[in-house]
Amino acid sequence: MSVTAPYRFVPLSNLIVYPDWAEKVSHDKPFRDGVSGEMTVTLKNKTPLCVGGEQSPATATSAGKVHFFKTPAGRPAIPGSSLKGMLKNVLEIASFSPMRQVEDQKLGVRDLTNANNFYMSRITNAQSGWLRYDEKKGWLIYPCSFYRVHQQNIIDTFDIHFDDWKKRQSVMERYYQLTICPEVQFEYEKEKNGKKIACISKIKKGENSSSIGRLVVTGQPGAGFKENRSAKKYEFVFYNTQENPKTVSSSVMSGFRQIHQDTQEWQFWQSNLQRLKHGIPVFYHANGQSVSSLGLAMMYKLPYKHSIHDAIAHTNAQHTSHQEYIGMADLLFGYIDEQSNTEGLRGRVHIGFAELQDKTPLLKFSPSVVLSSPKPTYYPTYIYQKRGGSGFSQLMENSVKIAGWKRYQAKAVVDYPKLEAKVAENKKVQVQLETIADDTEFSFIIRWHNLRPVELGALLWSLDFDKPDQCYHALGMGKPFGLGQVALSVSKSQLSRNDGQPIENNDMWLAACRMEFQKYMNDMFAANNVDWVQWQECDVIKALQEYATPVSNLDDYVYLSTPKEYAQSKNRDNLDEFVNAFHSYDAIEVNDESQLKTVDYQSDIDTSIDAVKAHIAKQQKVAAREQAKQTATAEDKALYKIEDFIDKAKEEVSKTVKQKAHKELKVVYDSYKDSFDGEQQIKLQSLANEMSSVIGNEKQLDKIVKKISNWT
Repeated sequence: MSVTAPYRFVPLSNLIVYPDWAEKVSHDKPFRDGVSGEMTVTLKNKTPLCVGGEQSPATATSAGKVHFFKTPAGRPAIPGSSLKGMLKNVLEIASFSPMRQVEDQKLGVRDLTNANNFYMSRITNAQSGWLRYDEKKGWLIYPCSFYRVHQQNIIDTFDIHFDDWKKRQSVMERYYQLTICPEVQFEYEKEKNGKKIACISKIKKGENSSSIGRLVVTGQPGAGFKENRSAKKYEFVFYNTQENPKTVSSSVMSGFRQIHQDTQEWQFWQSNLQRLKHGIPVFYHANGQSVSSLGLAMMYKLPYKHSIHDAIAHTNAQHTSHQEYIGMADLLFGYIDEQSNTEGLRGRVHIGFAELQDKTPLLKFSPSVVLSSPKPTYYPTYIYQKRGGSGFSQLMENSVKIAGWKRYQAKAVVDYPKLEAKVAENKKVQVQLETIADDTEFSFIIRWHNLRPVELGALLWSLDFDKPDQCYHALGMGKPFGLGQVALSVSKSQLSRNDGQPIENNDMWLAACRMEFQKYMNDMFAANNVDWVQWQECDVIKALQEYATPVSNLDDYVYLSTPKEYAQSKNRDNLDEFVNAFHSYDAIEVNDESQLKTVDYQSDIDTSIDAVKAHIAKQQKVAAREQAKQTATAEDKALYKIEDFIDKAKEEVSKTVKQKAHKELKVVYDSYKDSFDGEQQIKLQSLANEMSSVIGNEKQLDKIVKKISNWT
């Protein structure tokens, strides 16, 4: 099958860049090389854009609506906080800042795709018991025995119509019908396919029986038991409760809560806990007297061994650790230490509202869509996978790593998915987005205070990915469908140097700051022995730029349609396809991530300005040369061709280049020796000598060079 998703991942590296001036950052004490100022930025959306504002909830008959954010005067606008988050994320990746703004979740997994997979091997032989809370001892489970009970037996016993039972699929609905865990009388009936099955009946008054238990139901996912051969058919009767409880540690209970705390089922049990003398029915696994995991169904969600922070730490523990060193993104935009909730740094970059420039914007609602996506538990994409492995990596493994920074692939056009029949009928899960037409212009101001040139360069790089008119940011809602792709460009700027020196050309100065940032990142690579690739050419930057470049092959960037497709995609045979699509780029790996090096940054803005001028002059020369080619004579075009060959040879003198060198000169000499004028003849002789110098001693080349040099 073809594995697809609208998102990709920029790989997370164990190299983290810590600016050496971080502890000196201040709003009160200026850097000698610092600069303050502001720039006006134009934002133009290349696809329809929805920045969420007021929302109307969905009903049984109509989809919900998300209105575009508007000012009190009713004008569409974009909050500065949305723009800040968008730019900061790009800067975090580009500057190799630590990945710290990630919630440390303990995820759960219920994977029935393979009888021998990591989940099934751990979940078999679950025990049953009653979960209770003791104010002195904490959470305890009182073990008990259980039999299975066929659902037909239940609805017969309680005189329930099948259709009524069928439509009550949740645990809550069925207990409302039965009362919570009612007492029943039971008799062991038979064993079928390894399942011990009992027959229940209501307890008759005045009749004593030792076979008394409590009926436990766990909900009905999917079809009713009569409608599908593989549908769930059995519930449970719990009996013979023991008095010696097993301990549930705080860490195990924390994992359980993180999986279940937002579910209606757990909220139902919590609301009834005080009046349940027997406790909450659970299934669990134990090591001796300690519970290792528990859940609300026999095949319950199993907590992963590692949390998300654990997986990030397997790349480099400094990504999530609490320490004094911070990355470039936090230095510019500020941060709050969530662990202490008191420490932090106020940002030196402030972004204002993006105001609408068009007088009459075109607003319209999108077709109904469902704003949902796979959770981080979808390990084939969210966890880094290795080509040729024996199976998919997941959070049970000791060395597991996350895939990286999640980015939605830019799309050339908006691609709203067609809703499946059942989803189309359910208006309560649908929403319509109020979008503003593409090519609408907004304008906002970025103000900054006391930034060093390298920091200002980093901010400028994050505006356009260093590829203006090619790379776009993703803003607002509906990113999986291609909504909200925006281009940013600086329209004007005001700069003031802390040292009082004048700035003659703002654009040239800003371009020099970009060069300072690029040079600094390359120096950091060199300091940490990343000498095999330049920063601007590494896979991290390539991936970031690629995912910001619109694609036309939309079929490769859509969500899978059904839960069945997600289950089938986890087949081992699809591993390499997942690697190709989601894990093909390589992170930057240093030998010892615990000993990261910094560099002593000293700005040299004047040298950078000279380099910018030289670069611009070179670009102008190339442009002028290309234009001259268009109107050149055949003789001049032949000389241009030799120049191009020499330029290529200067990059690499390959075996092929050596073999072709004499032919390039010979063809031109033989073809035009009688039509060249004096200036062209001198030019060919100069190029022949340059060719010889670049290629080196080659018998055939030496022969034609000598011939051209002696040409009179």
